[in-house]
Amino acid sequence: MKILLVTYSAYPRIGGRSTYISLLKSTLERRGHSVDILAHAPGQNEIYIVGGKRVNKAALRRRIAAEIVPQLHRRFPGLPPWIVWRETERYCFEEAIRQFDFSPYDLIHTQDILSSLACQRAIRDRPIVATFHNCKAEEWQVNGEAEQKLPIERAYVAREELLSVERTKWVIVPSRWLKNALTRLGATSERFRVVSYGMDIPRFQQSMRQPTELKKPADCPLILCPARFVPIKGHTFLFAALQRLKEEGRRFVCWVAGNGVLEQNLQQEVRLRGIDDVVRFIGGRSDLPAILAITDIVVLPTLHDTLPLVIMEAQLAGVAVISTRVGGVTEMIEHGRTGLLGPAGDPDYLWHSLRNLLANQAERERLARNAQTVALQTYSDARMVGHTVALYQEAVRSAAAGEAYVEQTTIDERLLGPVYRLGLPAPLRPTGTLVGTVRAPDGRPQPHAAVHLMDMSWVTLAVTHCDRNGRFSFHQIPAGKYAMIISVGECWKSRELVVHENEVTCCHANL
Repeated sequence: MKILLVTYSAYPRIGGRSTYISLLKSTLERRGHSVDILAHAPGQNEIYIVGGKRVNKAALRRRIAAEIVPQLHRRFPGLPPWIVWRETERYCFEEAIRQFDFSPYDLIHTQDILSSLACQRAIRDRPIVATFHNCKAEEWQVNGEAEQKLPIERAYVAREELLSVERTKWVIVPSRWLKNALTRLGATSERFRVVSYGMDIPRFQQSMRQPTELKKPADCPLILCPARFVPIKGHTFLFAALQRLKEEGRRFVCWVAGNGVLEQNLQQEVRLRGIDDVVRFIGGRSDLPAILAITDIVVLPTLHDTLPLVIMEAQLAGVAVISTRVGGVTEMIEHGRTGLLGPAGDPDYLWHSLRNLLANQAERERLARNAQTVALQTYSDARMVGHTVALYQEAVRSAAAGEAYVEQTTIDERLLGPVYRLGLPAPLRPTGTLVGTVRAPDGRPQPHAAVHLMDMSWVTLAVTHCDRNGRFSFHQIPAGKYAMIISVGECWKSRELVVHENEVTCCHANL
């Protein structure tokens, strides 16, 4: 088969979804299939088939906004700006998809809410299989984002996620927890196939034997926390536990691997807690298997997760894991036998678990050995791809025209209509202004850099470009949390920020 994997996110990127896509592609190709990937290019300025055609997004977004925004205001007066911006971005992605040729492909495999919605509406005669890696409605409850949203915005998020599932006949989820979460939104449970993630185990083991330039301190246990720097990963609770361990005189070092919008905040927190001599930020790592080979304990203090690949990697590497009793993590760890599980957001639990494992090497080795035995039996990429291909074949055999297909990009009445008819209040929110400058590493202004204002689920809401002095601004932004990607071509950096009502928020960055 010739298969197209489609994701709204940028690819490649360090993170679980990107890792899954890469693994699926390589394993399918080893079985003789042909696989392409359609995604945002790093920097968010283009949508492309990796190694092939590219669609420049700036001009496309301006055209879609000019066409769609007036229609949205006429059809749904008073719709909050956040929904208007998010809808504009969704239709922009959909319109970009219409510019690619899908005739060579036997099957489309989408990877998230926006890619599923867009492909269902833009592609008529190809079977579409969807894999979902998270439940955004539940994530927003956990990270507090839902509390910041208007009732109509919360209803919109739930409807958007539900339709992305319900419009797809063949749906893959990696954990039973995610199936249940999406069913709670109203999705029919019969359409789901639970296919947990797999790994190329021999290749991973080979990577463990490769050298890394990082040197483990002698006679000192190494704790590793590999997780994106976003609120739901719960770094702050780990840092509180580490501070207490240090104050007790425990010997350890902790490496924090990853990147993300909270990086500067987390580095500042480490300094304020006085643990910057035992905590080291090592960035996003392509040599994580080699680092795991010298690690004693992996901690993932997550508040919300579906099936973390870093736990799979740690278990395969034979490293003891401490994590939390959330999402699909409970399907990966049997507390006390293959790792330690405790309540999320509880630094006392992390402190107690770390203290015990730091002091007890035999217990670390027992947990790691048990987990590795199970992991070697469970996390096979052949199993994952075998189940996936079986679903592909079923989809190809019974392919029918998608009910959601539309000839051209228009307002999605089935999504917005029911939300709007709920009559939920949408009062005008206080707004603020966001200004900033972008500079090159040598300090010179970075003219024409693209600045993407994004919500906390990393969907682009608005885009502007720096002037010749590297300055940019956004006006009338509803107060709240945002992320920002600043990019020139495929070079990019991200930041998290808060826009306050009736204030000017300054955000300066070096690219």
